[in-house]
Amino acid sequence: MEMGKEKRKFTKPFAAALDHLIRVRGENNDIVGEAAGYASKGKAIDQIRNERSDGRYKYRLAIADHFGYTHDGFIDFGKKLIGEQNSATLPSPTMQTQASNVKSMHEHHALIDQFQDKETALEINHMLLVIEREDPKQLEKIKKVLAAFMPETGRQKKRRSGNGET
Repeated sequence: MEMGKEKRKFTKPFAAALDHLIRVRGENNDIVGEAAGYASKGKAIDQIRNERSDGRYKYRLAIADHFGYTHDGFIDFGKKLIGEQNSATLPSPTMQTQASNVKSMHEHHALIDQFQDKETALEINHMLLVIEREDPKQLEKIKKVLAAFMPETGRQKKRRSGNGET
């Protein structure tokens, strides 16, 4: 945040969630606009982020999906953010969360970059997000299924790296 510039206060949950996720995930208006199918890409997203437009419903669905949310889940997340921004008595815990999310985001980006088929890797990651939101216990089941596909050398490396060895 720039010196002397107040943190933006949101009144629209969709705009709050959109702005937050773009900043935390290190994306930009053009990336999200393209993913949503907007011809004007960044301009349309900027209008929504700045609460000058609500955006058409079909694009809102695509935006929420891009971030791994249902439309209602996206709105609920935005309401939570607005609630945090409006609680003047306590400092928002999102600053610490944002710092850890940025580190995680960079690690995740570096991992995705190692895939040959990056588009499929991202698609699978989005699927995992949806699955985890619906039932977090399902991730453990998915992990076991994926482990069955791991080559023996990959399993050994994973075990060794978990013990601090290289």
